[in-house]
Amino acid sequence: MTTQRRPTDDPGSREASWHVTDDLARRYADGSAPETDAWSLEKHVESCADCAGRVSAAVRAGTAGPVLAAVRADLLASIGAAPARTGARATLPG
Repeated sequence: MTTQRRPTDDPGSREASWHVTDDLARRYADGSAPETDAWSLEKHVESCADCAGRVSAAVRAGTAGPVLAAVRADLLASIGAAPARTGARATLPG
């Protein structure tokens, strides 16, 4: 598995001790990552926003990106929604 290790301040911490590399994110996006690496990556991104963003960017930049963009555009058009701006985040009241 290609990962980046980093020390944690607390040896008993449940914080992840590795992060997804750009190479692993690309291999995951193109389907060439070994199954065990893919499982580890999927579990890790459940709790690591930085790595989730890295993987998301790799998927959008890969061969699936144009397909996902077309599906999203078609879905939004079918429900009459305006396309969201890239990088925009919704703010919830409260």
